[in-house]
Amino acid sequence: MTVLVAMSTKELWSKLWDLLIQKMALDTTKEEWEKLTEQTNKIDAELKRRGELLS
Repeated sequence: MTVLVAMSTKELWSKLWDLLIQKMALDTTKEEWEKLTEQTNKIDAELKRRGELLS
C-alpha cells in the first residue's frame, strides 16, 4: 500500500471511497473484506490525524 502520509487529502478521500465501493461489491470474499477493512481503517486514522475526520 502507498505511504499515506505522502498522499494529499484529496487522494486519501478518493482512495477511501474506492475501497468502500469495493467492499460493497457482491462478490467480495471474507478475506478481501478483511483486507479492505484494514486499508480503510488506516486511511481513516490518517484523515483523523490530519483533522479531516472527527473521532
